[in-house]
Amino acid sequence: MIPIFTFPFLVLLLLGPAPPISVEANERRPSLLRGEKRGSSADRETSRRLQMAMNGNGGDMKSMMGGGMSRKPRKSVVVKGMNGSLGKINAKLEEGNEEMLMRETEEELKKQLKTHFGGHGKEHVKCVTAEIDEQGGAHLRVKQTILGMEVEGASLMVHVGFNGTLDSINGEFLSDDEESEFLAALENTDITPPAVLLELALQEAGIEEGTWIGQPERAMVRRDGDGSACLAWRQAIQYNVSENSKGDGPQLDWIFADATYSEETLSDGDEEALEELPDVYQNDTDALKFLASSPMHKVLCARHPQYHGTGVPSMETSDCNGQTSSCSLESTLPYDINTADAALNAAHNYAIATYKYFFNTFGRDSLDGQGMTLRSRVNYGQNYNNAFWNGYQVTYGTGDNVNLRALSLDADVVAHELTHGLTSSTSKLRYQGESGALNEAMSDIFGAVVDKQEGATGADVWYIGEDIWLREPGEGFRNMADPASKGDFDYYPTRYVGNGDNGGVHYNSGIGNLAFYLLVTGGMHPGGKTQVVVEGIGFEAAAAIFYWANVDCLTESSSFELARFCTAEVFGGDYTMDVHQAWDAVGVPGGLSQSPKTLQDGVSLTDQYGNDRQQYRLEQIEAGDVVTCSFTADSGDPDLYLSFGSEPGVWPYYEDNACSSYTASAEESCTTFPATELTTLFILVHAWDAVPYTSMEITCSINGGNQALDGLPSSAPTASSSPSTAPSLTPTDAPTGSASQTSTAETFAPSLVPSTVPSLSPSSSPSGSPSVSPTRRPTSPPMLPPVERPPPPPPSGCFSSDTPVSALGRGVILMSELEIGDQVLTVDSNHDVHYEPVYGFAHRHNMESMEFTQIHYAVADSTDEADPDASRSPLEMTDSHLLFISGKVHPIRADAVRVDDQLVIFRPKSNSSSTATVTRVERVLRSDGVFAPLTPSGTIIVHETGILASTYISLQESATEFIELQHGLILPFLPQQSMCHLWMTPYRLACMQKSIFCKGEAYNDKGRSLWVQFGIDVARWVELQSLLVQVLVIGAILVGLSTAAAVEIISESSPASFLATMVVAWLSWRILTRTGVSRPE
Repeated sequence: MIPIFTFPFLVLLLLGPAPPISVEANERRPSLLRGEKRGSSADRETSRRLQMAMNGNGGDMKSMMGGGMSRKPRKSVVVKGMNGSLGKINAKLEEGNEEMLMRETEEELKKQLKTHFGGHGKEHVKCVTAEIDEQGGAHLRVKQTILGMEVEGASLMVHVGFNGTLDSINGEFLSDDEESEFLAALENTDITPPAVLLELALQEAGIEEGTWIGQPERAMVRRDGDGSACLAWRQAIQYNVSENSKGDGPQLDWIFADATYSEETLSDGDEEALEELPDVYQNDTDALKFLASSPMHKVLCARHPQYHGTGVPSMETSDCNGQTSSCSLESTLPYDINTADAALNAAHNYAIATYKYFFNTFGRDSLDGQGMTLRSRVNYGQNYNNAFWNGYQVTYGTGDNVNLRALSLDADVVAHELTHGLTSSTSKLRYQGESGALNEAMSDIFGAVVDKQEGATGADVWYIGEDIWLREPGEGFRNMADPASKGDFDYYPTRYVGNGDNGGVHYNSGIGNLAFYLLVTGGMHPGGKTQVVVEGIGFEAAAAIFYWANVDCLTESSSFELARFCTAEVFGGDYTMDVHQAWDAVGVPGGLSQSPKTLQDGVSLTDQYGNDRQQYRLEQIEAGDVVTCSFTADSGDPDLYLSFGSEPGVWPYYEDNACSSYTASAEESCTTFPATELTTLFILVHAWDAVPYTSMEITCSINGGNQALDGLPSSAPTASSSPSTAPSLTPTDAPTGSASQTSTAETFAPSLVPSTVPSLSPSSSPSGSPSVSPTRRPTSPPMLPPVERPPPPPPSGCFSSDTPVSALGRGVILMSELEIGDQVLTVDSNHDVHYEPVYGFAHRHNMESMEFTQIHYAVADSTDEADPDASRSPLEMTDSHLLFISGKVHPIRADAVRVDDQLVIFRPKSNSSSTATVTRVERVLRSDGVFAPLTPSGTIIVHETGILASTYISLQESATEFIELQHGLILPFLPQQSMCHLWMTPYRLACMQKSIFCKGEAYNDKGRSLWVQFGIDVARWVELQSLLVQVLVIGAILVGLSTAAAVEIISESSPASFLATMVVAWLSWRILTRTGVSRPE
C-alpha cells in the first residue's frame, strides 16, 4: 500500500502535463520591445486600466493619446516603444546614407501600421525627408500615397534612436479598410472635369472674381471629419478681398473640389462645401492678426543640412511705391543695406537676421533648407494695414500711420511671416483649429526669438508688433507673456472652440505662446488658472526644442497634445520635466511626468486645478506606516492612485500601486498597505477623460493622524479596517505641551492590537479594533505586526474571443464559437499531439471587458508555412494565463513573456515541434468577451501556427513557474501548472464521467465557473496568511486532492473503480450547483 502522505508527490509525477520543452529556433528575429497601446470600452472602470502616461506611458500612452484604436484614424496618434524600441531600422544613421535609411524606414513602418494604425502592412508609403540629429538619431517624415498621389493630411513622423531602434511614431493615417473602400468606390465613379467643380467651389467661398494660378491638378485628401479619403481637384487662385472681410489686398489660396461629385465641393472640416486654405489677413476691433497662406509649390526638405550651404542668403527685396501690381527690385545684396527708405531697409535686414538665426543655430539654409530666396515686397498699397506670406514671398503694407506704421519696421513681424514659410516646408501645420493655432504660435515664438536677437529687451521681447502698433504705444497687438490681456485664450480647457478665426488659429495661439514664455522665464500662469510652477530654461534651449518639434515631429493635423509630446518627449532631452510643466501650466493634457507638489501630514492643500495629471508626494514614510489620502473636487471625475517609492500606474490593478480609488464621482479616498521601509509616497490625481476640475482639496494622513495648518496636533477620526486594508489606527488624547521649532521631537509609544485573520467567507470581517495613540507622526516606526500587502484582484486566465483553435469536425473556429464537448488539439506529457474534449470552461463571458497581453511573434522556420514572414494576428491572453516557453520546464504567466522568448509550436500533421520568436509584447483592452476552455491534459493548441498554451492560470502575481510562499519561499516541487491541474481533478472527474454535469455547469455573474472561483478565493486567502499557515493549508489541500487524483488515475485503467469515481463526481457536483447562477450571455 502506498502511504497517503506520498500521494501529492506521486500525483505530481503522474499528472504533470508536460516535461521540459526546449526547441532551438533556426533563426532569431530582430528584437521588438513592448509598445504601449490604449484601449476603450463601454465599461468605464475597466477601460481605466490602459489609461497610462506616455508613457508610456503608458501612458498610455494618457498616450498622450487617450482612447482606443478605432478603425478611423485620429487626428493625432502617438505610439511609443517601451524601453526604446518598436522595431529596428537596419540602416546606418549617418549623413550620406539618407536614401537607404528612408527605404528601410518605409519597409519597417509597414509592419507597424497593422498594429497601431489599423492597416494591413501593405499600404503605399513614401518617406519624403530624413533628418539626422546631433545625438545620432533620425527623424523621418512619411506620407501615405494612393494612386501614386500623396494624401494630404495623412502623414507620419518616425523617430529612430541612435542605435537604430524605432522609438516612436506620431501622425495621421488612413486604415486599410478606408483605402480599400475608397479604391472600390472610385472604380465605379466618373471623374468630373475640374472646371465646373472649381467654379462651384469659388462660389461657395464667396470669391466673386480672381485669377487662377497654374493648372488644375489631382490631389488626394484625408478629411478631418471622418478620416476618409477623397479624390479632389486642386488649383491655386489669387484674388482681392475688401477691408472688413479678410483684409484689403491680394489673397492666395488653394481651392479643393471633390472630383467624384458634381454638386458638392470638399471642405476640410467636412461641414461646408469648400476648404479654404490659410487667410492672409483678418481685421477686428481689438487687434491686428497676421496670418499665413499655404505654399504655392511643393518644396523638398533638406535631409539634415547641418551647416550645408554657404550661409549667405539669397535675397530679393522690392519696392512697390504704394502700388499693388508693379514693384521694382531694389536689392539682392546678401548683407544689410542702408537706403533712404527705412521700411525697405528693415524688410531686407530683418530677413537676413532671420536667415542668420536659423542658419547659425540649426544649420538651416533658408526656409526650405535648400537656400530658398527670401523675397520681400515693401510699401505695398496705400494706407495698407497688412503683411502676409503667400507661399512665395512676404508682402508688407505701408500702414496708415494711425493704427500701424509700415509693417516691416518690426523684427518680430518679419520673422513671424518668414516662419510661416519655414512651417509650410516642414510640418505643414494646417491653418485650422488646433494645428492652425500651433502654426501661429510657432511664428510668434520665432518672431520673439529674432526680435530679442535684434536687441529687444524686457517686455518688448514678448509683445508682437510693439514697434509698429500705434493704438497702444509701447505695446503690441499680442502679448505672449499674458495672452488674455490682448483678448486671446491662454488655458486649454477653456479654449475657443467656435468656427470663427478658422477655428481659433489666433485666439488659441496664446496657449502655445504662454507655454513657451513660461518655459523660457519660469513662473506660473499669469491668470492663476493653474498652480504649476515652471522652471525656466532660457531662450536658447526652449527655442531649440520648439524648432525641432516643428521640423521633425509635428504633422499637418497636429493637436496641442501632440505638440506636448513632440516638445517634451521627443526633443525635451534633459528638460523633459520642465517642458511638461510648461504645458501643465496652460492646461494641455497628455503629461507623462511632472514635478510633484509636496504634501504635509494631515495638512489639506486647497484650490488645486487640473485636467490631466496632478502629482503630489509625502516624504519620510517609515516602515509600518499606513497612509490615507482623500480629495474632493468641484467637478469632473478625477481618480486617485498611490505608490511607495515611484510614480503610480494609472489603472486600478497596477501591481506596484499601494492603493487605487476610481469611482465615478468627484471624491476619492484610499488607504495604503503598511510601508516596508523608509520611503516617499507618490500620489497621482488623474482627471478621467481629461474632464477638468477647477477647485480640489486634497489631504494625506499618516497612521490616521491629522494636523492643523499651524502645525499643532489635533484630533483625528478613527480609521476603519477591513480584511483588505491595514489595521485601523485610533488616536487617543494628544500629548500635553506645545511644540516649537527648537524643542526636541516627542516620541510616542503606540499600542496596536492586530486584527484577526479573515475567514474564508467573503462576507466575513475582522474582529478586534486595533488602535494607536499618536496624534502626530511618531519619530520612530510603530511596532506593527507583520501585515502582508493585500492581494491584487482575482486573476482571470482567458483567451480573446477571436483566438483561432482547431476543433475536430469543425475545422478552425474562433474561441467564442467553442462549445463543451468539442474536440480540440492538445499535447500530452509524451509530447504527442491529439484531440481531447473540452469538458468545461473556467471562464466564459460573451460581453466581458478584459485587458489582454498581446504577444506578437515570428515563426523560426517555414516547414508548414508558405511565407514565414507573413503578417499574423498576435496571441492575446490575460496576464495570468500560463503559456509554454521553450527552455522552461513549466509554463509561465503571459505577462512574464519577454521579447526574444521562444513560443513552443506543435504541428499536428508532422507531429513535430519548433519555436516562434516573440517580437513585441503589448497590452490591449477588449470588450468582446473572455474564454478559458478546459481540457483533460491542461493544454491547448491555438492559432494557425500551433502555439502550445496551458488552460490554466497562475494563482499568484509571481512570475516564477512555481508556487511561492511568504518571504519569497519557492516550492520547486509544486509548479503553478501542476497545482491548478490537481485542483481541477474533482471538477474534471465530474465532467468526464458524467458530461451532463458540466454541460449545465454554473457560472457566477462574472462568467467564472464556481469551482474555479472557489479555488481563486482559497488561493487569495492563503496568500494573506503567515508562512506557517500557508504550509499547513497547502499541505492539507494537496493530501485531500491527491485522493481524487488517485481515483482519476485508477478509473482510467480499471472499470471496477467506476463506483468510487461516481461518488467523487457526485460530491463535486453538489459543490458546483449549490450556489450557481446561469451563464451570462
